[in-house]
Amino acid sequence: MSQTIGAVFEKGILYPEEPLELEEGTRVKIKIEIVSPAKINKPQSFLQTARCLQLEGLTDTHLKSLRPINKSVLTF
Repeated sequence: MSQTIGAVFEKGILYPEEPLELEEGTRVKIKIEIVSPAKINKPQSFLQTARCLQLEGLTDTHLKSLRPINKSVLTF
């Protein structure tokens, strides 16, 4: 399988500009092609960037189903 994506190099780390559909631990070969500023796409939206991070956590649906904490039963 071959895939071409954009990435940004910051502080010694390459950050892909879109999600990579790879299994954890997959080894890859990277070919570096420096893109001139005229070829760079417009910046991604916050949501596009967040999707690339592939974060895990509770969804809005899960958060809405949580009940508030009864502060009177908490002891410190």
